[in-house]
Order: sequence, then C-alpha cells, then structure tokens
Amino acid sequence: MPSKPFNPHSLPLDLFVSALACTSWYKEARPLLGECTDLLFHGFRHSIQETRCIAELPTESRHSGLDYPDQMERIVVDFTRCANEGNYVATLAALETVLSLCPAKLTNLLVNISCPIPTPSPVLYRPFTRPQPLCSSVKCLELFGTEDTGKNHMNDLISALSPHLETLKLTKFTLNSGTYHALGKCTSLREIELNNVGDEERLPTEPEQRHFAYSCNRQRNIDATASVLTVLCPQLESFTLVTSADSLSPAVTLYNMIAFLKRCSGLKRLRIVGNKDVNDWFMFWCLLRGVDGRRLEHIDLEGCTNLVGSVVPKRKGKGSWPRLRSLSLQGCDGVSAWFVKRAVRVCPKLEEVVLPRHLNGEGEIGLAKRGFGCEQNGRWRRVKVKPTLKKDSVRAIASWMLKLKNVSSNER
Repeated sequence: MPSKPFNPHSLPLDLFVSALACTSWYKEARPLLGECTDLLFHGFRHSIQETRCIAELPTESRHSGLDYPDQMERIVVDFTRCANEGNYVATLAALETVLSLCPAKLTNLLVNISCPIPTPSPVLYRPFTRPQPLCSSVKCLELFGTEDTGKNHMNDLISALSPHLETLKLTKFTLNSGTYHALGKCTSLREIELNNVGDEERLPTEPEQRHFAYSCNRQRNIDATASVLTVLCPQLESFTLVTSADSLSPAVTLYNMIAFLKRCSGLKRLRIVGNKDVNDWFMFWCLLRGVDGRRLEHIDLEGCTNLVGSVVPKRKGKGSWPRLRSLSLQGCDGVSAWFVKRAVRVCPKLEEVVLPRHLNGEGEIGLAKRGFGCEQNGRWRRVKVKPTLKKDSVRAIASWMLKLKNVSSNER
C-alpha cells in the first residue's frame, strides 16, 4: 500500500475496492480513505460502472463484518462532475444504494447542484423523494446551487428530510412558496445559514431557531426578516450578517437592530461583517446604551471600517460587557487603540481578541502585559498561567515539614 499522504484516486480502483472489502487488508486500507464518502461521489470523474462498484462497497463491507458503513458521518454528492444524463442516473442510484444501508452515524448530507439538471424523470426524482425512510439520521442538509437551479428538487429534498432536520445551509438559491411550505414541515430546525439567497418576500425563520446566518454580495435590506426574528425567535443565540461594504443602504436599519437585540434575550453571539453602518452610533445605541450588550459572549465586527471607538464599554452596570469572551475587530481600519485597551481592561472574561492590522503591534496595545499571547494574523489569546509558589510560601512549607518531623521524632 502507498505511504501517506497520497491521492486515493491514484490507486487502481479494483485494488482499492478489494482492499476495503477484504478483512485481511481492511486495517491497512481503511486509514487511507480519509473522508470515505467524498471519494464515492465528490472530486473525481468516475465511469458509470465505477460509480456502481464503489456504491456497492459498503454493502460488501457489512457482509464481511466490517464497520465501513457505520463510520460514515457525511456524504457529498457533486452533480457538477456528471458529464451527461447517464452519470446523473448512476450517481443518484449510487446514493440510494448507500442510504439504503441506514448508516448509523450519517448526519450530514451535502448536495452540489450548481449546474444544469436534465429534465426530471422518475429515476432522477426517486432519491430526492425517498430519503425520509432511508435517511432518518440526517440532521444537516447543505445545498449548493444557482439561481436557475430546479427548485422542485431542492424543496422535495427538504420536505423528505424535514422530520429530523436541525441544520439547513443554502447557497445561491431563489426561494419560492414551495420552499416555505417545505420549511414549515421542519419542526426541529435550529440553524439556518443562507449565502447569496434571494426570496420573494422575506428570508425563512423558524420559532425554535437558535442560529441565523445570512451573507450576500449584493445590496439587500433584510429589515422584514429582522422584525420576524424579533417576534418569532426569542430564543435565538447567534446572529450573523455578512454584507458588501459598498452597499448604498443599510441591510438592517438601526431602529430594527435595537429592537432585535432588546427582544432576543438569549443572544450570545453577534457577527456583523463588512457593514459600513456599524459605527460609533451603532456601538452606543445597540451594544452599550442598555443592557442588551451585557448578554453577549462573542462580538465580531470584521471589516466594519467606519467604527472608530469613541464610545467604550464600562466596567460595571449598563454599558458593560461582563460575559464577553471574544472580540474580533479584524479589518476595522478606523478603530482606535484606546477602545481596544478599554475593552481588554474592563471585560473580566475576555479570552480572545482579534486586532486590525494597524493595531497589531505590541507596543501600542500592550496585550502581553495583560496576559495575552499572539498566535497569528492579529489573533491574541489569554495565556493560562500555571500557579507557582512564592519563595516565602516554599520556606513556610519547608519549616512546617521540619517541625512535623521533629514532633514525630520526639514521640518515638
């Protein structure tokens, strides 16, 4: 067998399959797989016969008493590697073969359909409508597409996985009424991540949602979504908004952001990236004026170049950050050294600080003097210092032990 690291595709397919299905070779071949399911469907162009052969491998392994199927945690299906309709059919059939084994640890399914899809047929449709009985363990679904991607494929797959789905990540899709209908079946959905996704009215939200993330490289206002989150998702723990720095209007108005932070009492992580509307007014009204910022444990304002830091957190009471554990100011080219110094000084639980490039010099901030060590790219972490005994303490202990020894000697 070749030494690691190596390219699994460089092995002859027959040898590779035989090694994984053979008990005597399994211990040698299994560590070379890495993410085994990525090899099945992702990254290489297989012939139809090879795809069928690889998909039958887990079944043969299980017949041999091996644990290969039960070690699968993630399946990646990349339709962009399919050169024609025959490859589509073979890939979908292979996926169905693997899913029929009901891998016990399979929780993540990633499907890349950012390419034209042949006209739907029963053969192409079946795996998208049948995962419910086959994939009861899948809790995370990631879909990559284009704005022209067939929505029925996506909506049917979400519906099929809805009873157990907890995390949904969509990239480059335009949502429609069918999407919202499918999401309405996801009673256990806790995390929604949307990247360059458009919709007809507002972005999807769910009552039991704990995490919401949205990123878009085009100008987009999501005030309606923020308002819905404020009302329907009071248990939200994490909010991420990534927008283009050259947007002409705010993604969320200051009024709606204030209302959102005030209502979502369980919010612990706030991440706003590349937003020119994050300035000192935002800092004061949203994070320092009331008690809303006191609940936050993680604040990430990466790339918010209009933030200066003329208003700073307090040590106690309103305007303080008593629970803050991490603060990221990467790319905040206008933020002052005084703001960072003050935050480090008054936040007792602060463990990590990410500095912009112009403040990364040790002399200006003095983080090392406050127990922080620099790792890389402006990231500073608090160094855990092992307790040491002072000389006076050592002498006292030695004296006490000597007295104890003398007492023991006298008793004898």
